[in-house]
Amino acid sequence: MSTWLLRGVARLISLLSWKGAQSFGAFLGLVWFHLLRIRRGQVRRNLALALPHRATEHYRISRAVYRNMGISGIELFRMRSMSGEDILEKVRNHGLERYEEALARGRGIIVVTGHFGNFDLLACSQALRGVRLAIVSRDLHSRGSNRFWMETRQSSGLTIFPDVGSARSILKWLRSGNVLGLVVDQRTGPSEGGIISPFLGQDVWTSTAPAKLASRTGAALLPVRIERSEDGDHDLFVEREIKVPDGLSENDQVARVTAEINDVLEKWVRDLPSSWMWLHKRFDRPDRRHEKQ
Repeated sequence: MSTWLLRGVARLISLLSWKGAQSFGAFLGLVWFHLLRIRRGQVRRNLALALPHRATEHYRISRAVYRNMGISGIELFRMRSMSGEDILEKVRNHGLERYEEALARGRGIIVVTGHFGNFDLLACSQALRGVRLAIVSRDLHSRGSNRFWMETRQSSGLTIFPDVGSARSILKWLRSGNVLGLVVDQRTGPSEGGIISPFLGQDVWTSTAPAKLASRTGAALLPVRIERSEDGDHDLFVEREIKVPDGLSENDQVARVTAEINDVLEKWVRDLPSSWMWLHKRFDRPDRRHEKQ
């Protein structure tokens, strides 16, 4: 989609209040679910694998997933016309003392999160709060949509590293005592450095990037999530630090830390399944040829 068209849509959405924009987003999400049905089959298969004991809830969860994605998308449009102060008023921070304690060590922080809640708002709000925050992001297939998405997030002061060819820049960023955000809940195969690790009762290909970076730099590893509350605002939670264990080989350290990250993400999803983006092919069966390597 054209960047100019998306900017025009954002200007129209700026005429709505925050809650009005959320209502419009909820409507679009339900249209996506009931009429367009894009990836509904994938969502259904994922729920059947991960939450088989909640089969009677799958339809309700699926519907809520699309509704929440619609709201998050329109919130991002609405944010373009909001001041930094107005955006920050929409996010209540919890557990910042954990962040401050880790920051004081001066060795950088790796924030791990997932496609949970409005994860773009999570990053933008913290950049607006003055956190020297960078994220690693893949490009969207549509150039116009990608340009709009990137410029919207960068306008908050967020630094964005491409997911390919940024290793040196990321290491320099962390070693300067800054914060790096990683979204780690998508399938990451062996060609991308992934390993098999348990998640929601399945063995899945999982990114080792946060574990390897923490092991090699000494950066603190903090899980952070954001949830939309009933009042339309958001609660951001900084959870306890995941420690890299001593006395193990690097491979064993990486496997242990990666499994612990998946455990944290799994708890979030089990507690609030409608807040997670179930559209990804997260539970595709691992290739047996890769398992033997």
